[in-house]
Amino acid sequence: MWVLIVLPLSEIAYGAWQVTTEVAEVENG
Repeated sequence: MWVLIVLPLSEIAYGAWQVTTEVAEVENG
């Protein structure tokens, strides 16, 4: 049942990546 572990982790990683890119764009102006 590795899917139950990988799917939530991928969702969290994708969300964190989006936040990071948004913050980087704001800092870069």
